[in-house]
Amino acid sequence: LRAEGIELDRHYTYKFCSPSRSAFLSGRNPIHVNIYNDDPRRPQQGIPWNMTLIGTRLKEAGYRTHFIGKWHVGMASHSKSTPSRRGFDTSLGYFHSRNNYYAM
Repeated sequence: LRAEGIELDRHYTYKFCSPSRSAFLSGRNPIHVNIYNDDPRRPQQGIPWNMTLIGTRLKEAGYRTHFIGKWHVGMASHSKSTPSRRGFDTSLGYFHSRNNYYAM
């Protein structure tokens, strides 16, 4: 596979998970997106609303989009911040940094 493609031999990540997730979803360096997301329910936390995410770009190209897993890149506004408002047709997961599947 490597002989027919490219070898990625340098891998960098941020010390928190949200910046890496924000970078993947937005296609931008974390310093320009979200370097820390301590409470994604607060406005100005998470990925800025004016940034287009990969879900929107894929939908524009004719794909169906689905988000699965931990969102944790903003949930202050249901009308602007959730996966369904950021370009994903459906989602299955949770919004915050952790989830307790055992508590009733």
